[in-house]
Amino acid sequence: MIDKALLVEVADCLKKSVFGKIKLDSDQKLIELILTFAVTIKRTLAGCKLDFIHPSADSLKYQGYVYRFMALFAQKRQVEVDQNDVSYLANKLLSCDYHNTYLTYNERELAISVKVKEFVQHVSEEMHWDFQKDHSFMTKVTKHVIGLVQHKVALLPDTPIEILAGLSQKFPDLYLAIQKYWHLAFPENYLTASELQLILLYFANEYTSRNQQRNLSALVICENGIGTSAILGAKLKREFSEIKEVKTSRVSALNQIDLSNYNLIFSTLRLKGFSRDYLLVSPLLLDDELIKIRAYLKDYEQKYPQPVPAKQVVEEKHPHSVEQLAKLSISTLFCSELVNGIKIQQLEYNSQDLIAVIQECLAHSDSTLIRKQMPVAKNLLKRVRMAPVGIPNSHIALLHTRSPEITRCSFTMFDLDNEISLQSMDHDTIQVKRVLLMLAPDNLTAPEQRVMSTISSMIIMSSQNLDLFTNGSQKEIKEAIAALFLQDLKDRLLGNQ
Repeated sequence: MIDKALLVEVADCLKKSVFGKIKLDSDQKLIELILTFAVTIKRTLAGCKLDFIHPSADSLKYQGYVYRFMALFAQKRQVEVDQNDVSYLANKLLSCDYHNTYLTYNERELAISVKVKEFVQHVSEEMHWDFQKDHSFMTKVTKHVIGLVQHKVALLPDTPIEILAGLSQKFPDLYLAIQKYWHLAFPENYLTASELQLILLYFANEYTSRNQQRNLSALVICENGIGTSAILGAKLKREFSEIKEVKTSRVSALNQIDLSNYNLIFSTLRLKGFSRDYLLVSPLLLDDELIKIRAYLKDYEQKYPQPVPAKQVVEEKHPHSVEQLAKLSISTLFCSELVNGIKIQQLEYNSQDLIAVIQECLAHSDSTLIRKQMPVAKNLLKRVRMAPVGIPNSHIALLHTRSPEITRCSFTMFDLDNEISLQSMDHDTIQVKRVLLMLAPDNLTAPEQRVMSTISSMIIMSSQNLDLFTNGSQKEIKEAIAALFLQDLKDRLLGNQ
């Protein structure tokens, strides 16, 4: 129905004028915006006009983005749009902007979001780590759980998925807390082990991506952000020495603020659907409210005490030193050979069918790595059919298998000329531009299994790592994996693992 050339032109203009200004949390929203703008232009060119469209509150800047888009598009094709078209498209941009999603739940979703908040709060208290601090994290988890509870997505299978199973071994206490409080918060919603480990992925990413601060910072939310809010902010700093920084904001500007920068949030008005805990106070901070704030601070510091760095201790007695040294020597040699064999290859003119891409990846692999390609390809296809292989919030897919036809462990990355659409582990659709292929013999030793699991866990451990494995060069990825292996070997030498 829509000409491909028009879609390409619209996507190009959106990329230059809009996509850098807003944040989209899924590829579906990107596709939705391209289609919406293309349909609007097609309708306008056909002479069909919209009835009156009321512009949403706070949509003024989005109208500016629409005008910028139209100016760029007019250089390619002559098109005339009226104010109703601009308001319609601006409203669509506003609704798709990730920063605005926390106040868009319907009543059913709002009830689920309250339970998610309680679930995250319990896990935070158990782990003494404030997971609620980052609004982006809370939004992702809430969106994911709403999909699970409302049965909008199929559960991951109740079979081990190696990249997720490795996380539960790396973060056993966090995983136990998630299992415990999921059953308390959602007793009627059974999750497979893989689904629980996927939720663990969100928490583990947050756990490793951010440092807990001790000098407390506070955000004060008011209706207009002037006048009494300044008085409130000054009084907070004067009365509470542990609060080192105070920022004030009007409620309409919340979507422009990174909430993860603030330990405490105070508001002079109720915030329906707000993802963070906050304390409702009057603009003048009365005496009884000062008592309430002291209790709030005390409660916060009890829940999330200052983390104490663990001391590294080397035992004085070494009854198995020779055996340990031999194991470390073998591990070091294995790690070195694996790192030296890491490659990035280009798949030119690749098919957009995953089965064909798998066959192309195997065909481009080292000729000494695989004895017979067909059994290995069948193993990989079996893994793909078992559960999604796309990595959440990325543009990469991880394919891995073990087979007697594989001669040694290897890690190879393939850059695709043509991106392919795949389902990710969190049931989203992503555009994959790099395929990570991990291959291993069937008879892996325990140390070798540990090393391979270390790489797969590293990939999903943080947004920085996801970016590294998506866009990094061969040298950068080799250096990062080598550094991880070195740290692991040092920890084992010091007796920490």
